[in-house]
Formats: sequence, structure tokens, C-alpha cells
Amino acid sequence: MRNPQLVLVAAVLGSFLVGLATGYTLFNSPPTASTAAGPSAGSDLAHPTDAKTTGGATGARQSSSFGLAAESDAPLSGEKLRAQMWTTLTISDENERHAEWLALLKHLTKDDALEVRDMFRKMDKAGRHFDFEWYSFWPRWGQVDGEGALEFLKTHEWPGWRNDAATMLARGWASADPDAARRWLDAHPDSPFHDGAERGYFDGLARTNLPRATQEAIALATGDSDRMSHAMESLAERALQQYSLSGMVDWWNALPDDPASGTAKREAIGHVWYRLQFADPQKAADWMSSLAATPFRSDMHIGQTADRLAQNSSSKAMDWLASLPPSSTSGMYTNLGTQLRSWAGKDQPAAESWLKAQPVTPARDQAYTAYGYYLQSQNDPAAQQWLDAVQDKAWLTKTYNKTMHLSFSGDGKAPEAKEEIIVP
Repeated sequence: MRNPQLVLVAAVLGSFLVGLATGYTLFNSPPTASTAAGPSAGSDLAHPTDAKTTGGATGARQSSSFGLAAESDAPLSGEKLRAQMWTTLTISDENERHAEWLALLKHLTKDDALEVRDMFRKMDKAGRHFDFEWYSFWPRWGQVDGEGALEFLKTHEWPGWRNDAATMLARGWASADPDAARRWLDAHPDSPFHDGAERGYFDGLARTNLPRATQEAIALATGDSDRMSHAMESLAERALQQYSLSGMVDWWNALPDDPASGTAKREAIGHVWYRLQFADPQKAADWMSSLAATPFRSDMHIGQTADRLAQNSSSKAMDWLASLPPSSTSGMYTNLGTQLRSWAGKDQPAAESWLKAQPVTPARDQAYTAYGYYLQSQNDPAAQQWLDAVQDKAWLTKTYNKTMHLSFSGDGKAPEAKEEIIVP
């Protein structure tokens, strides 16, 4: 006679295994032609761009059962490719998932793109987001079907996301077929995401042909400061990646020698400077010094460079500012008074020691004037003795000018522009 307890245990165990197998199959089943059809107009919003990548969600696979697609010479396409891409999105280990995704993405064709796009939509509905995979998918879609993908944007995706999506699509398209991408730009000047597409075009073209991208930017955007600045941002980055810091400066030197607003050389200054100061503040200072007596001088970036130098040494920042010629715009030594007042607020004895060590020069007169006015604002009776020591009394009555100054946070992010009053 059978043991009732053993029968019950066996039944429960069997039900558990069947349920486990069924759940695994359902979760890992790729979208089929019917369930992964391209989204229609007015469908759900695009993949949230601010979501964090989630790894290891309940039910996600811990490793790949396929292995890297790159390890196989067999071509992948259609349902087989989409099945592997779907399964790859369930890998919880991010490094493995990213590697497999990139390997599979190389096999993507225009016929697969819409269904792969819909995979993200399905994962969104499950609360799972994949930033790395999302941002690598769009340029690849542009490579295999740039025109079709941009057409898709007209009626799909969240409107606020379309311009960014167009940038990535055009970047991929321009890297694969720049002539076709350029024809699209010329034929769609009124597209609501033309600006984003043009930005991506220059970025993608510069990755394979920086000289051509530079010449086209000059031809298309000269006279339009915003448009040229966006183009120069991409081109400066490509020059850095291809030629290193010094090569990027050489690229800038080779641009047409026109200092007017909206020209390539003028609009590229901020982008070259930003990459220099991020890598090495002294390199940025040396470059700003080389421009200080030229029509390409930028008082805004001189002030910002001093801010960065002062993070390590206020005296070094002050020495550098005093070594530069005065601004042709304001007639003052850019940022000298601002740096001095900031330094005095933190270490007044050190600031006074620096002032006393300066030779009699116009820069010294400006610094003495700035310090005297600073002490007056603090109701310090010593203020007048510093003002009396100014050799050229014209500094005491100079007109104050407004300018734009960049505030650097030191966290590697682009500086924030602020208006300030420049005083001696």
C-alpha cells in the first residue's frame, strides 16, 4: 500500500516543476510577429531617458544560454535575431548583457528595427529599463535605415524625445552613408527635428571624415552662432578623440581666421577650452594666454580659467591674470578684482601679502583699487590707505561694466553662465 505522505509530496513537487518550466518559457519567449508589431501613432511614450538601468529583476536570467553572438560566424536575422535580443535583455549581469547586446546589434537590419524598438516598449511596461541598450540601438537603426527611422519619428515617439532621437539616428546614418543623410537634411529644412538631425549628421560624419565635416559646417552654419556652436561641439570632440589635446588645438588653428560671431573659429573656442581645462587647467591657461592679445580673446573663458586655477592656488590664479594684457572691451584685467575679493574673504593675510609683493603696474593699481573697495564694503578703516596707494587715480573712477562670467562647479559638468559686474 502506498504511503499517502509520499504521494502528496510527489504531487506537490511535480506541480512545482511544471509551474517553474511554464513560467520560464513564458518569460523568455521572444515577441512574435503578432505581439511585436511596430507601434502605431499615438501609442505609448518613448523609453524614459532618465530611468536607471535595472539589472536582476525578478525572473531575469543570470547568464546567457547563447554565448556572445560575435563568437559565431552564422548570420543572424529575423525571428532568430529578435529572439536572442529579447533573451539578452533578461540577463541580469550588466557586463555580459551589454557585450551580447552589442554583438547582436551588428546583425540588425531595417526589417528587424521596428520590432526591436517594440521590445523596449514591452520591457517598459514590465518596469524594466535599459539605458545602455536603448542609446546604442538608435544610432544602429540610423545606420541600417536612416530615412525610414526618421520618417517613423514624424508620428511616433514622445515629441520631446524626437529631436534627441533624430540626433542619434542621423549620427548613425552619416557614419554609414553621409551623402544620403545630407540629401535628407537638404530636402527637409522645415522638419521639427532638423536641428537634432543636423547635429547628429556632423557628429557621424566627423567620425569618419573630420575634414569634410569641418568644411560642411563652415559652408552651412557660418553666421548662425547657435547652429555653428552645435556643429563645433561635435567636431571639437572628434578632433580630440582622433588627434589628442594638442591635435585638437592644431585643428582649431587650421580653421578660417575669422573672429566674427557665428564663425567656426570663434564658436569653437569654448568647446576646445572646455576639453583642455577638464584635462589640464594649466593647458587651458596657456592656450588662453596665447589668445589674450588676439581678436580671439575670450574674457569669459579667461575668468573661468582663473576660477579653476584658484581651486588649487589663489596666488597662482592672480599671477596668471596679472600677466595677461587688459581686455580690449573693458580696459580692465579680467577677473582680477573678482579673484582678489574671493581670496580676501577666505584668507585676507595671504591676499594682502600678494598685493604688497606686486611691482607698480596697471594690474597692481586695479588690484589695490579692488581691495580698497572691498575693505570699504566691510567697513574696514584700512580701506583708504590702499586706495591712496593707487598710482593711477583714474582706476578709482573707472566705469563698471557688465559681462558674462562662467561659474565652474568643479564636478566636470559644463560651467554655468552668470552675469556679473566687473569692478577694478
